Amino acid sequence: MKTKNNVQKTITKAFAVIISLVLISITVQAQEFWKSVLKNNSFHQIAMAMVDEASVEMDVAPVTTEATFYYEEEADEALNVEDWMVNENYFGTGLNYETETENSLELEDWMVNENLFTGLTGFNVETEAALELEDWMTNTNYFGVRTVEVEMEHEAALQLDTWMTSSKTWRI
Repeated sequence: MKTKNNVQKTITKAFAVIISLVLISITVQAQEFWKSVLKNNSFHQIAMAMVDEASVEMDVAPVTTEATFYYEEEADEALNVEDWMVNENYFGTGLNYETETENSLELEDWMVNENLFTGLTGFNVETEAALELEDWMTNTNYFGVRTVEVEMEHEAALQLDTWMTSSKTWRI
């Protein structure tokens, strides 16, 4: 049902895009069509016939390069000086700084009681139980393998080499 709705939505969107493209192409072609209709209609021809080109006089105003600008001078009202504007206390020039003193902190009994902070004062090392090999892990019926070889791997303890502490290596 959900897929059917999605397909219907997709088809609807595709049709909308196609119809939009068709309408745009018609509109572009229609611009040229209306130009030709207006140019080749009888009204245009009648209007041109009624106007005698020889009798038409055109009055063209000469172009001047001088431009006339009208401007008026504006002035703001005079500002009044108010008392707070000349008071130094508002502008930080006469600030007085006082050193704040606090009472010394006192330790209370609950602050040094370790029973309230168990687990927070020291780090507890988590240890996990060793993994054990169970029968189903080596059973070939579970994995489709004919033979299973299990090797127990033992890692050697880490050793500190001389280059690890050498100042030449680490440029200390």
